[in-house]
Amino acid sequence: MARASFKSLGDNECALTTDRDEWDGGGRETTTFWAPPGGGYVRDTTSQPGTLGRQVCDGLQGSGDCLSWSPRMGALVGLIRREYRVSRREDAREKAECRGW
Repeated sequence: MARASFKSLGDNECALTTDRDEWDGGGRETTTFWAPPGGGYVRDTTSQPGTLGRQVCDGLQGSGDCLSWSPRMGALVGLIRREYRVSRREDAREKAECRGW
């Protein structure tokens, strides 16, 4: 299982560092997420430097329902941690289904 570390960079910004799979080149990868201070859609600033960044969807995916954050939810890092777990569960489910073929 890939290791992940989460670092809060403020209430509305955080970084997620993960180990990449060997088939994906290995090594570590850091993604920085942020949302407007008053709340709004979560964005990945790593994918498009110099822009607001792409919107992140549920499970930290690139498509689907856009992930939104509000200061009432606590620090953004908590939401990213939860969505990362959702993503890992989905990956494990897909791998189990592939083994069944």
